[in-house]
Amino acid sequence: MDLLLLGLSRFARRRVLPAAATLAGVGRVHVASRSVPDDALAASVSGGSAHRDYARALAETPPGLVYVSLVNAAHVEWVEAALAAGHHVVVDKPAVLALADAERLVARAAARGLLLAEATTYAWHPLVPALRAVFAEHGAAPAQVTATFTPPVPANDFRHRRASGGGALADLGPYAVSVGRLLWDADPVGVSAVTVARGPEVETAFSALLDYGGGRVVAGHFGFTSEYQNRLHALGPALSVEAERVFSAAPGEATRLLVRHRDATEVREIAPGDAMAAFLGDALGAIAAGDVDRFGATLLRDARALARLRAAAA
Repeated sequence: MDLLLLGLSRFARRRVLPAAATLAGVGRVHVASRSVPDDALAASVSGGSAHRDYARALAETPPGLVYVSLVNAAHVEWVEAALAAGHHVVVDKPAVLALADAERLVARAAARGLLLAEATTYAWHPLVPALRAVFAEHGAAPAQVTATFTPPVPANDFRHRRASGGGALADLGPYAVSVGRLLWDADPVGVSAVTVARGPEVETAFSALLDYGGGRVVAGHFGFTSEYQNRLHALGPALSVEAERVFSAAPGEATRLLVRHRDATEVREIAPGDAMAAFLGDALGAIAAGDVDRFGATLLRDARALARLRAAAA
């Protein structure tokens, strides 16, 4: 299947294109960008075509998979255009900024039998199933979970601009609301949040508490303003599991779990994994099998929880 990349962001160059190059299910790679130099645009193409106009790229590329990697505020327009042109679509998180847009676009994709998926890809890294497996080995389940993700975001990045759809809630909220879904396959019954730092245009850090019932909670701090942290810590009966770099583990880099059980400590090394490649491979497999609706359902679940998180923080 041909892949068309709309937008040549740093993330797309570092993660999406290298991952696509490893997948047998990806054929030609086409790229559309309005801003990168000609040589960078040409170097990103693999057997396909380079474009400066997004609409023309959608019209001239055979129906396949479109990956939208633009500023957040542009997602709705170009996801909608790609679906209208008959393409399956993957979009950077946050897929959209408003719940109504998520509901409309997921319904449109489902009506046409097209995939619409949000690229919150950390769930496809080996760390996540390894963490769940530790609890299963002990006949337990995580109950209290804390998450901290504070990636550095330069001051000139679009995520600091309101008009581009920036802000910590948009950029990091998808991580906050997806943890409980991944660990318990549950949606929050209660959401609390507070904005703890704000820049000239947008919020730059927030803290959240999501209640999943039955004593299951996710507490987290997310933002652009502190020293870099990237950690998930899950507690259960006589069991503690800590995962480092869980939200953005680099491909080819080994990770680890720190497991504590009844005062004994164990370090488990986790083999390297490319979460983006695994995610894209799963999406391509779903397209081939006609099983695309589960990606739209996941996008909607997270969009609903994120809408509640935004309302609580406001």
